[in-house]
Amino acid sequence: QGVDNDDGSSYYNIYSNVIYGEGLKQDYGGHDSIYKNNLNIVRKYDGQNCINTWPFIPGHGHVFEDNRCIINYDTSEYGNVAGCDPSNLDGEKYQQHMRRNKYYT
Repeated sequence: QGVDNDDGSSYYNIYSNVIYGEGLKQDYGGHDSIYKNNLNIVRKYDGQNCINTWPFIPGHGHVFEDNRCIINYDTSEYGNVAGCDPSNLDGEKYQQHMRRNKYYT
């Protein structure tokens, strides 16, 4: 894992890092963190790649923006938000904000 915020890890401000491995993992109740302006250099591991998030506690969420992610193996998977309802990625229920990220393969 690059940054592993789970098991209730919350309110982190993670910015302007160079991370080799994978990007952000946030699940099991972790919420309200900001992951911004990071460079992730992803190697083949378990497919979580740039981001792996799951549903948040209603009324809480996460910000994932202005990051760059370089995936240095052949894949079409940039990350995993499968546990989140896509209609709520920028909505009120989970407040998952994902914007202005760039992905390179």
